[in-house]
Amino acid sequence: MSAESSGPKPPASDWAPPQWLRVVVGVMIAAGVCLGAHRAFEGRYISGPYDAAQDGFFDFTHGVYYPCQAFVDGVSAYGRDFIEGYPVDMSVPLYTPSHFLLHAPLVALPLLPASIFYFLLILLMVYAIARLSARAACVPRAWPIIACLIVMTRGGQATMASGYFTLELVLGGLVAIHYAASRPWLAACGVLLAAGKPTYLLPLLILLACRGNWRAALGGGVLTGAVSALAVGWMAFKNGLPAFFRSLTERAELRQSLDDQLPINSFTQIDLISLVSKWMDWNPGYGTSMAVMLVLLVPLGFALRRLRREGDFAGAATPSGAVIALGTVASVFHQSYDALLLTGAIAGLVTGLPRPAWRWFPLWGRWAVAAMLLGPSFNILSTRSFIQRVGLEAPESGFQFVTSINGVLLAAAFVTLTVLVMSRPKTGVGPAAED
Repeated sequence: MSAESSGPKPPASDWAPPQWLRVVVGVMIAAGVCLGAHRAFEGRYISGPYDAAQDGFFDFTHGVYYPCQAFVDGVSAYGRDFIEGYPVDMSVPLYTPSHFLLHAPLVALPLLPASIFYFLLILLMVYAIARLSARAACVPRAWPIIACLIVMTRGGQATMASGYFTLELVLGGLVAIHYAASRPWLAACGVLLAAGKPTYLLPLLILLACRGNWRAALGGGVLTGAVSALAVGWMAFKNGLPAFFRSLTERAELRQSLDDQLPINSFTQIDLISLVSKWMDWNPGYGTSMAVMLVLLVPLGFALRRLRREGDFAGAATPSGAVIALGTVASVFHQSYDALLLTGAIAGLVTGLPRPAWRWFPLWGRWAVAAMLLGPSFNILSTRSFIQRVGLEAPESGFQFVTSINGVLLAAAFVTLTVLVMSRPKTGVGPAAED
């Protein structure tokens, strides 16, 4: 048997929600979807400067549709040519080039039909994430409850309203984490889907490798590199490679001038680097952020090696899956909506399933870490509406305190989970389960 074989699978739980709960959950899902659709299309953004009163599907328009239209035309969406040639007022962050190639088919449709199609795709991804998380935690019939929670979270509502591609990153990350041992080819495809933002790609690859899932990590890295190379090659063919590299420089310079993206002014950032930067009034560059990320991943790497020796090297709802998901979100630049990547980990923490993987974990530890991980998804104190209502402004101490709550919760979960894993008794429970 391969060293990465998932071994025998524990039986799924027979638990199913009672009829009254299914009805309540169904109503809440419908209400959440209707609210998201209303926010997305009632005040739909078309073009021009950002307007908070007309921002429905703004992120889809600015971050997916027009950037991919530019890509099809051979224009890099990172630079000034994109701003000057398309109905936008900002270039995109340094998304992985594969992002543009994967989304290019969307521009075959006009903007409104493409927006409607992508909204339906968001709902399909909610379903897929809920089903995967429920199966990973061996409670397959609980998926409607998980879907309801996703729809009701800050990240779920923000994604439906803005059209951001968050759920693609989350679904890809969960697929990569869950199937890394048993189906490395599928996990590699998950990595490609999650690779739209380098802040997902890099920690995910590193932590998968630390867990011993080398085939998934290498396959995902190679696949992402190949697709990205094709994307860069297309832009270089159309406008030349120097123009592409110039656009990267222009984007890096622009980032330094965007005050609202500085950690001290942000109300959405939840990672540990941003938390420290907020209180130190520090704005680390890309290189510094990557170096700090590597330092933060060191203890998690040791924790994953410890879990692997005890047979836990698979699954999204196992302790090792929780370590990878938390490390990906907490180690480098991430926003509150990225906390949806923790869905599988929370399902495992709450249920204590699969049981062989969690039976050594104290109940208080599971519930405490689960509560910390849920915090960023339901904490309304760091929302724009609350901050504006109470009149908080950066860099006032009140603003700093309120907007640090999510980062503090993830930092506490980071420390608690690492300590509990490293202090785990040597039980030799055997391999963790994975589909």
